[in-house]
Amino acid sequence: MKKINILLFSLLTLSGLMSCSDDPDLIIAPEESFVSPVLKAILPENEIFTENTDMNSNLGYVLWDKADYGYSAPVKYVLQADTAGGDFSKPIEIGSSSTNQLILTAKMLNSAGMNYTLKMKPVTLSMRLMTQITSIDFNAPVQKVLYSNIQDVTFTPYIAETPMKAAYYIVGAALVGWGNDPANIGADLQPFFSTNNNMKEKIYSYTGYFQANEIKLITMPGDWNTAGAFASSGASGDFNTKNEGGNYIFAAAGYYTFAVDFTTNKYTCTPYDASGATKFNTVGIIGDATPAGWGASTPMELVAGQEHLWVLKKVELIGGKAMKFRANDSWDDASKGGGNWGTGEIPFGKADNSGSSGNISIEKGGEYFIEFNDLTGEYIIMPLKTAQKK
Repeated sequence: MKKINILLFSLLTLSGLMSCSDDPDLIIAPEESFVSPVLKAILPENEIFTENTDMNSNLGYVLWDKADYGYSAPVKYVLQADTAGGDFSKPIEIGSSSTNQLILTAKMLNSAGMNYTLKMKPVTLSMRLMTQITSIDFNAPVQKVLYSNIQDVTFTPYIAETPMKAAYYIVGAALVGWGNDPANIGADLQPFFSTNNNMKEKIYSYTGYFQANEIKLITMPGDWNTAGAFASSGASGDFNTKNEGGNYIFAAAGYYTFAVDFTTNKYTCTPYDASGATKFNTVGIIGDATPAGWGASTPMELVAGQEHLWVLKKVELIGGKAMKFRANDSWDDASKGGGNWGTGEIPFGKADNSGSSGNISIEKGGEYFIEFNDLTGEYIIMPLKTAQKK
């Protein structure tokens, strides 16, 4: 008899719950009684990630006081991030937890930083918690999402390979020679220059002395199948990157600016007046990013057959430091007939030859390829492995 009574009580209780769930006016709790979670701490602070960081390691914890919906409900806490001072209109999610803490791994924090910077530099993110009720009667009204207070966190993410605007080259006897392998970059393979680092804009130019001879365009060192070929040789025209057609032929030797757009596959070739240009005895790089620091210039070499194009085929630069180009081991600038070029980004830029020019920042250390044109101030400062990439 006792077992029958217990079973009957259970059935009546279940029936009551089901009838309650069928009530469309069911109210779980008034929204005005909800209490938002309180973000207490985000550990660690000022972390610097490097190539030696174990991205699976635990850095610390995110700690908070739980939200209160006025009844016992399973709540999911989502850690969101936005750029410092952002409005969280498009936040990213770092991780989630159903308790009052979240284990923060190196990968979670580093990945968050990579959403807001392409460079290895300190980044500050604003973080908050968003709550979601993960399980509730489907007939119950949707509960209001709650947000915590905001805390800022500063750290330096590690970016293994910073995306860079692609390098393109000229090859041929009109400049140096026909060697197309990566080892010839800076010699037979002469890099085009560009005045900006917009990866979507593929406009480049090369100003220098051309022999009365021929060239092709190279999109990938060592690969002739994707070389740029021409239907004709004129002041302007079209080319293709399937190596279908002939070489561009310079009818007369002289200084020219050869400009190309690899988006439209069009080119122009314009005579350049270099008659009044200063011919420097030496040009080098100087700065705390360079091998000799600020005390002395690291000399560059003239490109074969040129009087204004200088190259360093391989040099070790120090990350987090800066450099400039300097002529004749002197700080004289253009106003005194000298060369003291600075200000700009990498890998491409146009340096300013004035007494007020700034430095060129080198954010990541390593082996670099550098070429500089003292006629135009244009330069390329590119990690060697990126320049040589096929």
